[in-house]
Amino acid sequence: MNNFGMGGHAASRGHSDEEVFGKAYDQRVILRLFPYVKPFKKLLLISILAMLVYTTTLVAVPWIIAWAINDYVIPKDIKGLNYVFGLFLFLTFINWGSNYIQQTTMQAKRQDGRGERE
Repeated sequence: MNNFGMGGHAASRGHSDEEVFGKAYDQRVILRLFPYVKPFKKLLLISILAMLVYTTTLVAVPWIIAWAINDYVIPKDIKGLNYVFGLFLFLTFINWGSNYIQQTTMQAKRQDGRGERE
């Protein structure tokens, strides 16, 4: 049987992916993590907020490009295009800053975690 490089075909043998790999979300595992995360609650909240801002700005970039093309490039409105370009640069800096904050807070948590074990 030719599998065209698709792997083991567990589902074709009567196994669902969930049976083979386990559930993707397990409430008990998440609840067991809380005591370990509790000392880093502030860093975790900052990191989650930064990640949400990062994701929002990442998703907004294609929307802004489409907006610029449809409303300013096609009608050849250079003044409006400059405004959109400024907004694009602003979002790019917000994107970079939120990614930086998220990475540094997670790095700070990692360093704090190492210090407790030693």
